[in-house]
Order: sequence, then C-alpha cells, then structure tokens
Amino acid sequence: MIIEFFGLPGSGKTTVAKLLVKQKNFTLVKVDSKRELFFYNCLFFIKHPFKFIKSFFYILRASVSCQDFYYKFMNCFIVHNAKYQKAKKFPRAIIDQGYFQNFLSVFNEVKTENFFIDYLKNFIRPNFLVVLELSLDKRQERLAQRGYGVRENFSQLQVEIWQKASEKNYFLAKNILNKVGVSFEVFGSEESPEQLAERIINKLENGAHQ
Repeated sequence: MIIEFFGLPGSGKTTVAKLLVKQKNFTLVKVDSKRELFFYNCLFFIKHPFKFIKSFFYILRASVSCQDFYYKFMNCFIVHNAKYQKAKKFPRAIIDQGYFQNFLSVFNEVKTENFFIDYLKNFIRPNFLVVLELSLDKRQERLAQRGYGVRENFSQLQVEIWQKASEKNYFLAKNILNKVGVSFEVFGSEESPEQLAERIINKLENGAHQ
C-alpha cells in the first residue's frame, strides 16, 4: 500500500507522515544516494517509458530558465520517479511529497482543470491520497518556525509568482480528484498533527484505500 500526501508548503505533510511512521510502522520513502536515483529511474523508464518521456517534456516546457529546469528536473521528476519505484518494496509506504505535489511545484502559472486531468495520466496512482488543507496564516507561521522558506535559491519575484499560481492550482487540482479515480480524503489541518495522524489511521483502518 502506498499513501501519498498532497498540500501547500507548511500544511504539515512531512510532520504528519512521520507520526504515521511512528504509530503504524509505515515506511517514509527516501532516496538515499545517487546510485538509488539512477537505479530506480532506469527501472521506472523500463516499466513506464511513455510516462517517463511525457513527464520529462512537461517539466521541460514548464521551465523558464536553466535554474528552474534543474530544480524541477531533480526535485519533481528524478526524485519522485525513484520514490515511487522504491515505495513498491514496502508493504506500507508513505510518500510525503510525490507526483500529486507536482501540481503545485512544476507550474509557474495557473492551469485549467482539463490540463490537470491530462497531466494526471502520466502519474502512478497511490492507494490513498491524503490532502492536507491549512489557512495561509497558519502555513506562514509553520514555515517561519521551521527556519527556512521555499525555493530559497530563487529571487523574491520568482517565488511570489510561483506562490500565487500554486495557491490557485492547489484548489483546481483538489476539485478534480473525484473525477480521476483516486481514493482520497481532505483533512483540515487546523487540528494538531497528532489529531490528524489519528484521523488518517482511522480512515485507513476503515478501508479508505480499497
């Protein structure tokens, strides 16, 4: 079983995922070396060559500079491919940021629902998608507490353009989830991470992933 988290920066994806690992013996999937990146991407290409190529060209077309392309290629393509292939090794795997997060990470402009539906065809689906939703004020508070922001190597203008688009793309993407055959639940993360983890566990035990 693969569980994937989806939400805007600061919504608590990694925090809640780590609590599930601690409480229910899930494995939080991480790529530990360049060798793993290479191996699992080769495996992904062998198993899903068309998805691999199409996803690469989405990344290429969405990049506005060499820096932008490198960031997205490594963090939204190479790493995610490897995570998903590695996740298949474990009976209970968690991906705190994966393919669905690309709705927010890859595009610097607002897209349409039809675009996202077409883009979703390139994804390997999780068994259950956990959508975390948190107010802007709370997310900014959490980002400040963790001591680092998003896309710190980019200019302030670039970050602001991306943030505005990602906010709108999040709600667009969330609205199409019931149209694309993925099992999901939206959790309002105004609750504490512990409460959220407990709610997610209850949902899974009641067969949300089936």
